[in-house]
Amino acid sequence: MPLSHSFFNTTSSKYSSLSLITLALLLVTMLFSCSIPDSEPYAEVQIARDKWGVPHIKGKTDKDVVYGLGWAQCEDDFVTLQEQMLASKGMLGELKGKDGIVIDFAIKFMGLREEVDKRYERELSIEHKEL
Repeated sequence: MPLSHSFFNTTSSKYSSLSLITLALLLVTMLFSCSIPDSEPYAEVQIARDKWGVPHIKGKTDKDVVYGLGWAQCEDDFVTLQEQMLASKGMLGELKGKDGIVIDFAIKFMGLREEVDKRYERELSIEHKEL
């Protein structure tokens, strides 16, 4: 007895409905299981700029000052900071195209990432890693 065409449509729609329900449940579960990561408050950081725009950063701890330095750098020139981060990860080509790929190749060719990974644990103190 040949299978009817309506059987396949019914089965297909059952699987489609089941897939949609499963996807919806997965999305709801992901939404409610995600949380905003805890971060340390940096209320003690003060950034004052002089008449030339040079930031003078004060904080209770070195971590506070490093945070303030990063904040000031982002205010001044976020584009350069972003490009430096992408270049260090070998991903500048994704932003700059062919020009960035040349930098990515140079970073990979020189083995900079591997060298950092190799030396990070033994050459940096715990205090510096925390910064």
